[in-house]
Amino acid sequence: MYAIRAFKPKYLVFQDVDVIPVRGVDYGPEPTTLTWFPSAGSSKVLTGDFIAVNGYFMAFVGWGSEDSEFGLRLISFGCPVA
Repeated sequence: MYAIRAFKPKYLVFQDVDVIPVRGVDYGPEPTTLTWFPSAGSSKVLTGDFIAVNGYFMAFVGWGSEDSEFGLRLISFGCPVA
């Protein structure tokens, strides 16, 4: 939340440390209001959408499912996901 308040970004990029896409990934601003998951655990999400769904669910421990749950929550809140 500090970074969001201090820098007021339009979107956020989250990257798993073990999955780094190097081709075909647009890290620039999107002309549309889309959230996308280029690979498991990676996402580019509009800051407003991230705040609306209360970010990632911190109760997950270890590997897996937090990215899928985050994506499903975005959809359930009506955020466009592609």
